[in-house]
Amino acid sequence: MKKYILLLLFSVAIQTGFAQFNCDPPGNLTASVSMQDVTLSWNAPSPGQFFVLGEGPRNNESALLDASPEYKGILNLNPSRDYLDVQFTFPCYFADGEAGVESDGSYIYSSKWMGSRFACYNFDGSLLDSFDIVGVNRVRDMAFCEADGYMYGTEPVSGIDSSIIYKMDFNTRTLIDILYIPDPVRTLAYDPDLDVFYSNNWDSDVMVIDRLTGNILDTIPLTGTYWSYYGFAYDNWSTGGPFIWGFSQDGSGMELVQLNLPDFSETGFVMDLSSLSATGVGYAGGLFTQAGIVEGTVTLGGLIQNDIIFGLELADVSPPPPVLELAGYNVYRDGSLLNTSLVIDTTFFDPDLNPGTYQYHVTAVYEDTLGAFICESDSAGPATAIIEDFLLLGGNVFAGTYKLDEGKSYGYISDGDNITLQHTAEIDEFGYFFFYPCETRDYYLISKPSVNSSYYNDYIPTYYGDVFHWENSTKIFLQANMYNADIYLIQITPSNAGSGHICGNVYFENTDIISTPASDIQLLLLNSSNECILIDYSDEQGYFCFNQLEDGTYKLLCEIIGKKMSPQVFVLDGNNPSVDGISLIIGDDEIVIGIDDDLPENIRFLSDVFPNPANNYANIEIGVIEEEIVKVTLYSTTGKAIDSYVQKLQKGLNRLTISTKDLSQGVYFVNIEFENTFLITKKFISCNN
Repeated sequence: MKKYILLLLFSVAIQTGFAQFNCDPPGNLTASVSMQDVTLSWNAPSPGQFFVLGEGPRNNESALLDASPEYKGILNLNPSRDYLDVQFTFPCYFADGEAGVESDGSYIYSSKWMGSRFACYNFDGSLLDSFDIVGVNRVRDMAFCEADGYMYGTEPVSGIDSSIIYKMDFNTRTLIDILYIPDPVRTLAYDPDLDVFYSNNWDSDVMVIDRLTGNILDTIPLTGTYWSYYGFAYDNWSTGGPFIWGFSQDGSGMELVQLNLPDFSETGFVMDLSSLSATGVGYAGGLFTQAGIVEGTVTLGGLIQNDIIFGLELADVSPPPPVLELAGYNVYRDGSLLNTSLVIDTTFFDPDLNPGTYQYHVTAVYEDTLGAFICESDSAGPATAIIEDFLLLGGNVFAGTYKLDEGKSYGYISDGDNITLQHTAEIDEFGYFFFYPCETRDYYLISKPSVNSSYYNDYIPTYYGDVFHWENSTKIFLQANMYNADIYLIQITPSNAGSGHICGNVYFENTDIISTPASDIQLLLLNSSNECILIDYSDEQGYFCFNQLEDGTYKLLCEIIGKKMSPQVFVLDGNNPSVDGISLIIGDDEIVIGIDDDLPENIRFLSDVFPNPANNYANIEIGVIEEEIVKVTLYSTTGKAIDSYVQKLQKGLNRLTISTKDLSQGVYFVNIEFENTFLITKKFISCNN
């Protein structure tokens, strides 16, 4: 994708010697397709890092040095020696605790971190004078504000986690004001564009401080390779800025590090300034930027403690290059621009596309701080999206020999283990439903009469394949239009009335407390011939109940598409005329059933064995209020112990899994023995050949 730059700005860049604008592109463009819609996503531009970090010993330091308590030896793989030529160096005047430095455009000033003195230098390095300011002491880094003409300096107060920023008039040598900061500050840089200070203390988070009030507006964690900062300087001159320059005591102890704004991430540009030191062993002090110290240039200046004050050529003094800000993104489909205004987020939605193959590219657009266009980056991409021809899926719904008069049909798509609802359609006046647009994939269909239908009390919700359980339904792999996916609703089979009942509750699985009710869940009661005789839906408390049952064998099925469950058998007779306290737990992919068997207080839920019959494994789920250790033993019908192990149950819902792959076909028992000697026995069938 072609990179565009305004001709006027490009001309200025050529005439003044600025490097070409660094318009970083977005990355990792991806396209996801859903039906006729495409969603694009990408990563915001980010500069790389170029450093390897290693730990090194800290040498014994002079008491005159304000040295970081942290130390890291850093190997700089890209020292970038072709940038920041040396303009000047001259020796420090005090050379005993001299650490802070700043320029007001007329002079260069230094400060003592372990005293109250300031030194004033001419630009040629000659000392003009030294002085005190009443009420000011132990200033570290300094920053000059051209808007009010005052010098500001930091003092991290000894012994307490707070600081002072002094506001000083260096012309009258007086203290104007004090800003009290609740956290330690050492570095200091002034941002005239936002009228804020940036400051931190060695390795701490950077604070954005309001110049007028001292309020902390934001905190920004350091995330890069370099730490132990002593000085900060603001740079809105360098190409691609604005930046913050940090003077770090890591590595050689004199590492100049370029940092991005506003996140203070490292740009990857680092310069070791140990060659400027007279001794070669020194420690970073303050930093500053100032135009006009050397005619026609902007200087990045600093101080190596007790050693030298230096200046590096940062940029031409001609109008500074535009400050690049990421304004947004342009999205292209097959070479054509899609957005009418810049996309601010890192996602884009392209809906309602015709079948075909599409290629997308995304570029980043940069503006200056006034909103004027600067450049458009190279593109990320291509990302390819294929929109398929969509299909129609429909059919009739019958209630006996008649068409269903009122109801709904639902189309679920199957994607491996995930089954999700994709389509819902009303049954029309001709008893027909259809879904469109449909993709080429697997579908499950179910139809059900509405409450107002004349068939509501006589027919149950039925899947394609004319079954009431989704695992037994016929899955449709749709690869052409299908108009005859007819469903014949299952009629409720009449049964004789009695005095028995089968009742319980349905819950959603909760690992902490098993008591989240599941409402409006469909439950079917089957007879011994697997015919549905009653249907019910759980209420707001998850409660369901089948009443007026005669003695006999029944099967209970909780029906949720995508959730596996084998119908649970119950026998009502003279000894057990009713069943209460059934608990159905809806898990991620299956429904587990348990019955209140006068369990101990610590046990909130106990399921039967599932699946039953078992093939390769059998499960039992137990919910406990507190941690519990249980012994699980597998027995044959002859009482022979086949396997035994101990398991710790965590608070909440736990699953015990018994391997059955080596068991022959037959009946087996599982004993679960609790610490309080309570014993539970469950029976299951192994169906292995």
